[in-house]
Parts: sequence; structure tokens; C-alpha cells
Amino acid sequence: MDGAALYQIFIFVHMTSITIVGSGNVAHHLAKAMVALQSYDFVLQQIFARNPEKWIWKDASVVVSNQWKALQPTDWIILCVKDEAIAEVSSQIPWKEALVIHTSGSTSMEVIAQKNKGVWYPLQTFSKATEVSWKEIPIALEANHPKHLTDMETLAKMLSNKVAVLREEQRLRLHLAAVFSCNFANHLYHIAANLLEKEHLHFDWMLPLIQATTTKLETLSPKDAQTGPALRNDGNTINKQLAQLPEKEKEIYDLLTKSIQAYHLKNE
Repeated sequence: MDGAALYQIFIFVHMTSITIVGSGNVAHHLAKAMVALQSYDFVLQQIFARNPEKWIWKDASVVVSNQWKALQPTDWIILCVKDEAIAEVSSQIPWKEALVIHTSGSTSMEVIAQKNKGVWYPLQTFSKATEVSWKEIPIALEANHPKHLTDMETLAKMLSNKVAVLREEQRLRLHLAAVFSCNFANHLYHIAANLLEKEHLHFDWMLPLIQATTTKLETLSPKDAQTGPALRNDGNTINKQLAQLPEKEKEIYDLLTKSIQAYHLKNE
């Protein structure tokens, strides 16, 4: 047998074929990253999408379908679907021996119907129109078998420089911290943008400040990076700012001011 034939056999034996389920932001970015890897060990074979028309990124080597019977059995199925849909979607997968992995930060691995199951949680906010650097995205892993975990870790480390195996309790706490750090923070940006708009000012005035705050956190703890009138207990400024706010925003401002003051007084 010549070398080329042996090489083909080697690829066949060691290749892990993968199906991604979903058409949302995580599915798009993960699919693009896996195709870009050009790996012989882990190959994205196909995508199951309930609404294929929402799949805006396409690659000629990857089949996209909304029918399981139109797809080939694969070794792994990665579920990039809403948390509440994980159990139902996993129960519909026809390949009972496949490793089924969800990408949720706050859902137990045990909701997956298959016997082989795992979690691949990328700690990042994804939008289809915004490119991401997978090398910088932390990935938290969990699986119900050491072999699955080893293989998942191999692929994760091909994509990211920060990969960790976490217990479910750790992952839940990580996701909770992400909600505070990203989702709640972004809501406050939304409020800030509305306040600025009333005076015909653009939110881009805030961007250098946001970027400087983020940069500081590379060398300082959030506690040590805290500034502002709440920390200084500057009552005059606090009262002036409260007077400018509608009732809903006033409640948020007051709550956060008191939280900052209580935390720093408690930890002095």
C-alpha cells in the first residue's frame, strides 16, 4: 500500500465529523472558525438549521439543511440553540451514539437526551456582523466521560488560548458574572445613549472612557479601578444628577450609588 493510501486511512480513522445545530450568532461564528482551522482531525461536515435562509455565511464544503434525513450521521453534534430548546432538540437527533454538546453557560448537561453529552461554553458576546478572535475567547468545558472531555479539549485548544474544564457550579457562576460584566453593563450604555440623545450628543463621546476603563482592568482589580461621585461620597454631584433623571433611571442610579458605597465601606 502506498503512502497516499495510508494517509487517507489515517485521516479516516482519526477524523471527528461534526454537525452544528442552529442558525444564530454562536452557530455562525463557531462554524466559520472550524472551517478556517482546515483541520483533518475535526471536520465540520454539516449544519442543521430550522430556518436555513437565516444562514448568511456559507461554505461549499458544508451542507445546510432543515431535515435530519438529508444529513449524514456524525460523531459530534454541537447545539447552538436557545437554552429552553436544548432538551427538545437533542431528543430529535436520530444518531443515538453521537456526542451531543450544548453551548449554554447556564444549562445543565443533563438536559441532553443522549447518553454521550458535554458542554462547550464560549465566554463571549456574539453578533453576526462583528468578527471575533477565538484565540482570546475563554472556553469552559464539561463532559460525562473522560474520553469525550479529552477530545473536546483538543479542539478547544486549537481555537482558543484559554480553555478550562469546569464543574457545572463553576460554569453557572461564570455565566452569572458575565451577565453583570456584559449584559447589565451594556444596558447601562443604552441608558447613557438615551441621556445623550436628548441633548443631541452621540454615544461615541463615551467610547474613549469605556476603552480606558476596560484597559485599566488589565492591571487593576475592579475594586481598585472604581472612581466617580459615589466612591467620593460627593453628595452635591449625586443630587444634581438624580434631579436630571426620569423615575426609572433615578432608581437605577440610586441603587448603584448605594451599592458602590456599601461595598467600598464594607471592604475598607
